[in-house]
Amino acid sequence: MDDNRLSKFLAGEATEAESASVRDWLAESAANRQELARLRRLWEAAVAPPPRPVDVDAAWQRVRGRMKSTLTPAQEETPVVSLPQTRRWVGWRVAASVAVLLGLGWLAYRVAYQPERPPVVLTSAGKPLAVSLPDGSKVTLNRSSILTYPADFDKTQRTVSLTGEAFFEVKPNPDKPFVIRAAGAEVRVLGTSFNVNATTPNVAVNVATGKVQFSVRQHAVLLTTGQAAAFRAGADTILKVPRADPNANAYKTRLLLFEATPLSQVIEALNHTYQTRIELRHRRIANCPYTVTFENETLDGILSVMAESLGLRVERGSDGTIYLDGDGCSSQ
Repeated sequence: MDDNRLSKFLAGEATEAESASVRDWLAESAANRQELARLRRLWEAAVAPPPRPVDVDAAWQRVRGRMKSTLTPAQEETPVVSLPQTRRWVGWRVAASVAVLLGLGWLAYRVAYQPERPPVVLTSAGKPLAVSLPDGSKVTLNRSSILTYPADFDKTQRTVSLTGEAFFEVKPNPDKPFVIRAAGAEVRVLGTSFNVNATTPNVAVNVATGKVQFSVRQHAVLLTTGQAAAFRAGADTILKVPRADPNANAYKTRLLLFEATPLSQVIEALNHTYQTRIELRHRRIANCPYTVTFENETLDGILSVMAESLGLRVERGSDGTIYLDGDGCSSQ
């Protein structure tokens, strides 16, 4: 993978095509994901301000200057070796105090300038991945998606970054809102469950439970249980719909519900859930309504049921594309 493309990806300046190629590269192997994590640490170290150096010699000069200013001229001329026992004890106490002060200063420096722990980067690769976050929230990443979050959430809010798609089940905490940043959009919640799809420049949010605020730049909408909205990058607007897509998070639930759904929309849901490519040979079957429920079915099983119930013919192309053909809706 080209270093320039990876750098643009880490900086958030990659195009959708470039981001997709990076996600495909990450899905190829664990070694690639480790390499991106390594580059992310180097990137953050490069953009972070360097720690302030400690000038030990200058510190000693300042300490000696303060000690010297407290002595009388006679005391300044008296060699240290000729001090009486009491004076030597005072000298040792001063030296010990200086050592303690320097030790505390060094400790404060280590605490103040200790580098932050690198963020956690999770990639779902070729299949959905379920994870638990440090705050107890749960996330299911769809295939070829990336979730980035800090090793420790800060005191004011819980912020994560998403590339791709994920279903969130956020643990309630009124004092620390949960914020998802994806493709320039922001979803802010206190405690709820919802799906975020940012696989393209368009971003869609489907709320399963609770309430979320969905915003992109100057646009913002409030969504409640069963509602959905999508940001259209080309039109630079957020469109709100009153009913969420029941199959938006089928990749997690493995449950597909269709009720008099046009066959073209059924195909869209299957392509999204199984990350495959199914196409209709002819438009004459695109609007055929289909009512069925699939739960924990394989794609081959679903296609067999559809072929039997709708009188469809299933063909597979050399490139992996699946084609469906039929004579129309009269066979139902």
